[in-house]
Parts: sequence; C-alpha cells; structure tokens
Amino acid sequence: MKARKFLLNWCVHVLLLWLLLNGWFSFIYFYKGQLWGLYTLNKDGSAVTIGQQLAEHNLHRFDYFFLVPFVLLVELNYWFVFKKRHLAYFIAGAIFTAAVMLFFTQFINTDGAQNKFPHDYVEPGVAFFAYAIGYGLLREFFHQRLYSMNVRLKGSQSELHLLKQQLNPHFLFNTLNYLYGTALQENAPRTAEGIDMMSGMMRYTVAGMQENFMPLADELDFIRNYFSLQQLRQLAGDRHKVELKIGSDNKPARIAPMLLIPFVENAFKYGVSTDKQSFIRVLITIENNRLNMEVHNSISAFAETKGTNSGIGLTRKRLDLLYKGKHSLETENTGNAFSVKLNLQLN
Repeated sequence: MKARKFLLNWCVHVLLLWLLLNGWFSFIYFYKGQLWGLYTLNKDGSAVTIGQQLAEHNLHRFDYFFLVPFVLLVELNYWFVFKKRHLAYFIAGAIFTAAVMLFFTQFINTDGAQNKFPHDYVEPGVAFFAYAIGYGLLREFFHQRLYSMNVRLKGSQSELHLLKQQLNPHFLFNTLNYLYGTALQENAPRTAEGIDMMSGMMRYTVAGMQENFMPLADELDFIRNYFSLQQLRQLAGDRHKVELKIGSDNKPARIAPMLLIPFVENAFKYGVSTDKQSFIRVLITIENNRLNMEVHNSISAFAETKGTNSGIGLTRKRLDLLYKGKHSLETENTGNAFSVKLNLQLN
C-alpha cells in the first residue's frame, strides 16, 4: 500500500473518531442538563454551553489528542500485521497498542486537578484493545464484501461485452455443418477435419460465456484444436518447429474458460516468421490440482515493432480477479524469443 493512501486513511480515521467523540460527549452533556438542570456554571453564574464544553476539551486541554497516536497504531496493526501476518501477531499488536495508549493517556491527561483516565487501567485498556481488534475485523469484512461485489460486477461486464461481440451461434454452427458435409463430398478430409475442430472450439467458446468455470479437460481440448488449426493454416515446411506437450494426472478440475489460450495465441501471432526459421513450444503439466504452463516462441520482425504481449494484460487482470493469491505469472523478452511461465492453483 502506498504511503499516500496510508496517510489519507490515518487522517480520515482520526477525523471521524474526533467527530464521533465530540458528538457523543455533547449529547451526554445535553442529556444530563435536561435531566438534572444546570449543573456546570461559569464564574458569573451562567450555564456552561455545549460550545464552551467543546472549546474546553479541544482547545484548552486537548483531551482528544490521544486519537492521533492511537489511530496510527491501529492502522499500522491492520495494514502491516493483520493483512500480512498470522492472526496471533495481530492480537499481540492490539495488546501492544493498548499498553502504549494506557501510558500515553495517563501521561498527557493528568493535570493538577483531575485525571481523565482513572488509575483503574482495566477499563481503558480493554477499550483500546477491543477497538483495535474490532476495527481490523470489521474493516476486513467490508473489504472482502466489496471485493466480491467488484468481482461479480466485472464478470458481468465482461460477459456482456463478449455477448455483444458474438454473431448468432446457431447460424454459425449450421453453416459449419454445411461446409463440413461439402468438404466430405468433395473428398477434402483435411478441410473437413479443420471445420470439425473449428466447430468444437466455437461451441466451447459459447458455453464458456455462460459459465465462470469449465472442466479443465475441455480447455485442454480447445488448445489442442487451436494448435492443430494453426499448423494447418500457416506452419507448412521445415522452417517452423512447433511442439505441444500436455501431461495430466487426469484428476477432475475446473478452470476459468479461455484463460490459457491468449498465451498460445500470442505465440502463433508474433512467433511465426515468413522469411526465417521460427519455433513455438508449449508445455502444460497438471498434477495435484496445480497447473504449470510454459510457452516459448521466437519473435518475428513484425513482433519486434508491434510487441509480443497482446492479450496478456487482460489475462493478468482475469487472474488477479479469479485466482488472487493462487497464481504466479512471469514473462521474459530476450529480443529474439519470448517466454511465459504460469503457475496456477486450480479450483
């Protein structure tokens, strides 16, 4: 978290607590005045107003100055202990906060006449500790709720965007079936095979728009079909070395649809050269519900000017939304080759 954001949280937190305490004690003073009548008087015998009470506590005695260090400790304990350490460290941090604030309040609030915090340390100590614990738990609860809402909202927006870009799938499937039959009649088995694979890929794409997660086996079949179609389209000859290896323990697993294909698509889009040797190597292994994927490809002259990471930025965002804390993604551009390494904990 950036220092600017932390300071802003600290200042807003102090301001809100200061307003809350002033409002509460003003209400108590007003209520007691209505209940008991005039019980606090000025030297001339007039009643002490709420405004005078506020000025006394905030301008003359600084009774609420303890909020500044207290909120600082609470925020530090939340951001740097609760969110990054074990719960036991967070509780220890709350105890430390309470101890520090007991000493601080006893030191600055003792004047010759009275002590705002009595020497019975149990009550204020419990209050400081309870607030530090309650603030962390409550804030994290609302943070998680807000994060879940954002994930659902962005998922819905992405789905709507994809739906708007789709043609009528029934029309496309019927057309592909017609072309498949025509290719068989004309004795063009390779064309028919390509059309059949394309039809299967489109069905998976349409089904993936309706679901947040799909069987991993379907995603791997999609990659195999895409790989085969690309080979049919542009990788004839010995100049291109293409390799796809998929090793799986065949245990049931689910994955966000179309999550892996951008890496393979980028490899074909920017790794194939028409005038020099090129290579594409895709390695995927799945074991114990963990997926490892490596994609290595050469960089063509076109890619050197246009870049080699199209689509990867959007995939990073999907990974952060759907697999937060459960993945790692590394990319490397050496000038002659581009590589991607993805490690993913599957659902």
